[in-house]
Amino acid sequence: MANDKSIPGYHVLSEAWYGEATLKIAEYEDEITIGRFYEGGGCDYEFAVRWMCLDGRKPDPQLQLFSDAWQAFADPPMIELFKAFSAMINPTVELVTATLNQLGFTDMTARKRDNAKTPSKTL
Repeated sequence: MANDKSIPGYHVLSEAWYGEATLKIAEYEDEITIGRFYEGGGCDYEFAVRWMCLDGRKPDPQLQLFSDAWQAFADPPMIELFKAFSAMINPTVELVTATLNQLGFTDMTARKRDNAKTPSKTL
């Protein structure tokens, strides 16, 4: 890797080039994946905020954090993010994204398909 230091970043599923197709089959309305990512790919950990529709109501965010990402609770940028989450009422994707930007997280959403990484067919 060109840079061996991970950075706090996020991906917004609905804004990704593959988002529409993924959300058609998903059990949630949208998702932001947050974590410590490497420029060349990979991460130290990641977790998600998913907007779920319960009983036909408006989407409500759910934090999904598996045990391999619990280290986020001790990581200074994530601590600040969790503090910001605790002050939010009815957070939207836009509000969470704006908060992430304010806190210095890098938007790593793949908005365009990188054809260079697409496997080519051999005839």
